[in-house]
Amino acid sequence: MTLTLICRVCNIPKSVRAFDEAKRNRSGYEYRCKSCKADERRARKAKDPEKYKKIDRKRYEENKDQFKSNQLKYEYGITLDQKCSMYKEQKGLCGLCGKPLPEDFRKACTDHDHETGKVRALLHKHCNTIVGYEETNSGILLKAIDYKKHWESENA
Repeated sequence: MTLTLICRVCNIPKSVRAFDEAKRNRSGYEYRCKSCKADERRARKAKDPEKYKKIDRKRYEENKDQFKSNQLKYEYGITLDQKCSMYKEQKGLCGLCGKPLPEDFRKACTDHDHETGKVRALLHKHCNTIVGYEETNSGILLKAIDYKKHWESENA
């Protein structure tokens, strides 16, 4: 049997999984559900967006690496340390064109297979765009080569 609690904001009985833990409360959980808590947070931010924009910016600036690591973990399933290791393995060079990547490895694009999610290599932004476009428009690179050859022969 699943334990349920009643949210004091929306008065709806919900599973304890819908509540954050709070050791200070007798039940061990917050008195309001996560959904109501999020609604309250959104309402506060909507009242004074400039204030919260500054707070969010400050929090981001103080924890840039953590934010970037969380983003990498969410989007690609890798950590910032793993991305740094990839950068070192590639000797700081783009996986496609072989030219130097930005000195700050965090600025290199993380190329991945859009179907499997598997990370392939670090690339320049424009190299990653080319690869991504090829994935969504198969054969476009061959067409681009033919197009370029056609116009080169026209101008020769």
